[in-house]
Amino acid sequence: MVKHVERHGKKQLLNLTKNLASTHVKIGYFADQGIHEGSGMSYVELMNLQEVKGVRSKNGLIRRRAFAIGSGLHAATARKRLMQGLVKAFRGGSSSPVLVASQFGKDMQKAVKDAFGNAAILPHNAEATVASKGKDAPLVDTGDLMNKLTYRVITKS
Repeated sequence: MVKHVERHGKKQLLNLTKNLASTHVKIGYFADQGIHEGSGMSYVELMNLQEVKGVRSKNGLIRRRAFAIGSGLHAATARKRLMQGLVKAFRGGSSSPVLVASQFGKDMQKAVKDAFGNAAILPHNAEATVASKGKDAPLVDTGDLMNKLTYRVITKS
């Protein structure tokens, strides 16, 4: 005779996996964050210009890819922390990955913020910009753009 045994751990893991599939993290700028005072552009438009479209200079088109570079430098660490968070949630009996996703969002937000102003990894500012700012800190004038960088955990029903 074959007897079916319901395994609590298996059911919990399936629930966590299913819930994880309906949860994701967005890192960046959002339409409801308003307008960047220095440029008159929305934060979304300003970062799209810097990251994707690029800014013309006498040396050609410059793209300051803070997201690509910052998140890329820390991707392995972030994935490791994400897996550790999932294991911790599983062992703790949770089937909600929101806390795990939130920690992942914080980790990646910090990684991208660390790229702001870092002339060692981002293209340098023009000499005139360095002269007016007093330093070579790409993407950082007042710190407003960097400080508005955020993450949001989105769950689908």
